[in-house]
Amino acid sequence: MTEAVWPAPEPTGLHARTAGLVMKIVMGYKSRVDISANGRTADGRSLLGLMGLGAGAGTPLCVRAEGPDEEQVVAAIGAFLTGRPLS
Repeated sequence: MTEAVWPAPEPTGLHARTAGLVMKIVMGYKSRVDISANGRTADGRSLLGLMGLGAGAGTPLCVRAEGPDEEQVVAAIGAFLTGRPLS
């Protein structure tokens, strides 16, 4: 299992558009991805689940992945959330 924590992006946090883009990233990989915030956990493939986390700007998002490409999917989500390119 690969795990990392990043803050939800400024200025709006994990709102509909951002959650949709995270979901789109996750859908491109085979690993199972769970994202946790505010004591709740959502499947990375569930738009409603991600929005239901209630993660405002700066809220810590714990991203956990398990599967054949777990490191790559966690890195891709991290790059998106931080606005940094994949290395």
